[in-house]
Amino acid sequence: MSSKVKLNGKFFENPSAKLVEAANRGLLDVAVMGAVRVQSMMTGPGKGRISGFLRGRVAGNIVSSLHAQIDAGEARYGRNAIYAGWVEGVSSRNRPRPGFPGHFYFKNTRDWLNKGPKEVEETFQNAIHEVFK
Repeated sequence: MSSKVKLNGKFFENPSAKLVEAANRGLLDVAVMGAVRVQSMMTGPGKGRISGFLRGRVAGNIVSSLHAQIDAGEARYGRNAIYAGWVEGVSSRNRPRPGFPGHFYFKNTRDWLNKGPKEVEETFQNAIHEVFK
């Protein structure tokens, strides 16, 4: 699952180092915003164990220039929490038989980000403003 931000126009054909820095700042802020959204969906009755282990592993990170990722521990710990795929509903253990379908925390967040909410637009505007002021 992934979301893409596409920058178009002559200004972006051969981006300067400052533009790349602004885009990376914006991407990091959006990834962190998405991670907080995933974590907020994991609270409440019937939303997982009380320990909060999975919720604590969710984070947004820059994994390479112009590439951000929201995951359940892969970027920070080398792999996602072992049961994260099952909780999300994408594990092969969710498929063969009826049972727990998954909560789709990450998918719902991805879908929300793909709609281009105002918060994301403002985050990129602020990042570009900070770098170029």
